[in-house]
Amino acid sequence: MALAAQSLTPVVMELGGKSANLIFADADLEKAVQMATMMSAVIAAGQGCLFPTRLLVQDAVYDEVVERAKALAESAPQGDPLDPSVIMGPVIGCAAFDRIMGYIDIAKSDGTSRLVTGGSRLGGEFESGFFVKPTIFADVDNSSRIAQEEVFGPVLSIIRFKDETEAVAIANDSRFGLAAYLHTRDLSRAHRVADELDAGWIGVNSFPAMTPSAPFGGVKSSGFGREGGRAGIEEYVHPKNINILL
Repeated sequence: MALAAQSLTPVVMELGGKSANLIFADADLEKAVQMATMMSAVIAAGQGCLFPTRLLVQDAVYDEVVERAKALAESAPQGDPLDPSVIMGPVIGCAAFDRIMGYIDIAKSDGTSRLVTGGSRLGGEFESGFFVKPTIFADVDNSSRIAQEEVFGPVLSIIRFKDETEAVAIANDSRFGLAAYLHTRDLSRAHRVADELDAGWIGVNSFPAMTPSAPFGGVKSSGFGREGGRAGIEEYVHPKNINILL
């Protein structure tokens, strides 16, 4: 932005995220927890800007969701990414590994959460590599660093909520606004909550495909402008107003 400002060059900024994922008590828990766990603490070793790394769960199903997420994370095959049976490899390098483990160590010691699983380096034949075990923290304080800062690694923070109003308030209590997700069988709630979530990309009961025809981008510290779709094309054009009197 600073370099572009020198020549008044417009920019589209797609930045980081700390996306909230809301699971209501009426959700299909098998599908919801699988998406919530795999797309935050397993796939791509958690290195995704729009991954749902803050999992907000309603009271009535909270304990069950935590247990389901734990089981999924611990069963995910991790190791050599060239092995067809493996679905989770290492993080990108040493600097990323050190940063991620730093966040994990803070969360383990600052009293703002409870470690459910993971939280350490993968051992055995991979102990010298940059492998972080899928890590889940529960009972997380949304004001904590693990909940507010982008870890960009296989770390999932689970937060409890009572009702829809509290869920939306917690979800929006973030400087980021790239994506958000919710799981419910109530279509009216889906529309209502999606409208209230302060994010540029919303998924309901799924992790949406990134299609070229759909706009993508965030709000707040997640950036501005859009890529993809008609909105993405319009970032590269300038409207011209021509007024002719005869």
